[in-house]
Amino acid sequence: MDTSNGQRLVATASVFLGITYVSVILRAYVRAVLTHSFLLDDWLMLVAQIVFTLSCSFVIVGVTDGLGHHNADLSIPNQIDA
Repeated sequence: MDTSNGQRLVATASVFLGITYVSVILRAYVRAVLTHSFLLDDWLMLVAQIVFTLSCSFVIVGVTDGLGHHNADLSIPNQIDA
């Protein structure tokens, strides 16, 4: 079967991670600097960004262990790691 979606997974995670960082930074700047009203929802947004960053890093690291490959193409230890 030798088909892998690993490259697509890394590309998708990277693109969305970049988009979210730009939007979170811009919103945080507007709320903290321009309007001086950095409230609970903004703090929760930062926490969500950290969780999303961890999630994307797990996907990127998982691709090196076989994430995105068919199970038939992987050995048993790689299936467990992926």
